[in-house]
Amino acid sequence: MPILFRYLLTLFLDGLLQVGLVFVGLFLLGDGIEQTRRHVHHANFQWQDMALFLLYRLPGFITQLLPAFALLATLLILTRLTRQNEISVLRTSGISIYRILVPFLIGGMLLSGIQYFLQDQVVPNSGRLADALHEKMGQQKPQQAAISLNLWLRDGDYHVSIKQAMLQDNVLLDLSLFRFQDKELVERLDARKAILVNGQWQLQDGRIIRFGESPSLEPFGQKTIDLHLDTQQLDQVNPDPSYLTTRELLEISENLRREGYDDASYRLMFHRKLADPMTTLAAIILAFPFALRLPRAGSGRRSLLVGLLAGFALFVVMDLSRALGMGGRLPPEVAAWWPPLFFVSLGIFLLIHLEENLALAQNFPSLLARKEPKTI
Repeated sequence: MPILFRYLLTLFLDGLLQVGLVFVGLFLLGDGIEQTRRHVHHANFQWQDMALFLLYRLPGFITQLLPAFALLATLLILTRLTRQNEISVLRTSGISIYRILVPFLIGGMLLSGIQYFLQDQVVPNSGRLADALHEKMGQQKPQQAAISLNLWLRDGDYHVSIKQAMLQDNVLLDLSLFRFQDKELVERLDARKAILVNGQWQLQDGRIIRFGESPSLEPFGQKTIDLHLDTQQLDQVNPDPSYLTTRELLEISENLRREGYDDASYRLMFHRKLADPMTTLAAIILAFPFALRLPRAGSGRRSLLVGLLAGFALFVVMDLSRALGMGGRLPPEVAAWWPPLFFVSLGIFLLIHLEENLALAQNFPSLLARKEPKTI
């Protein structure tokens, strides 16, 4: 293994470890204070449970911020090498930017493998354990955003269509009930929300459409209906995608598609688990053009700031794309894969442009030299 490769790879891994330790320490401190404040007044609170609770939450935090760790470590290391003129020495020795990039990419691939393993195997189990401890310490599970179901169920004479649900809160959203008698549709109930209260479902903000010889339309504010829908049954039919492995996601997605149900959330999570590790490589490639700047491009602080803004844009676009995928505005495959592929392509384009400029500066330094002001 070449000395240069070992040197750069060691710098990257050391910088990654330092950045990671700083953020992990901040997470344990900040989240520890917040969670202690929420739970300390409950009778079941114990310090060992709180320590385990933070430990179980840690893999999810690390998985989400691994690309940010890689971006910051790459920016800081390359900025330091540039200031110390080590990059200039390497360039003068005939070493291209791409050869400098290789150790960082190897380290990024190792980091991507760790990210995939954590996201696929560790986070689902640690998330369940964290939820169990959260309940043990005296509170319900953290409130979950409404998940898309697009589910059809049957209960007696009713055929029920459910668009969304917040299962932890026993709330169904955007549901329709079709009541049949002798295979004929006699009544339809549409409701914005249904809440499970004392074993009965209360429909809110809806209307009743009656069919037959004298059709009628009757709006209602609240109506209790005898409907036997158990949220555990719904949860078993549609488990939380974030608590499933890629294999389980693929199996459930195929089963739902075969039965005619909507599987967009499971397909999106499946592709996200595969595409998210590429985000780490995208962050590294994106950091290079901003850290290995020309001297005339401005100060190191400005380049570092622009690199951080580019990384921030990467995470914003990923979250926006995920939201569009969950809302059905983008196909799950497109929503999961286009952000990392786009930013990898953008980083490669900027890197090629930078290499051409550096080669030009090396061969014709007078063309890129700063003009000195004339003195009188």
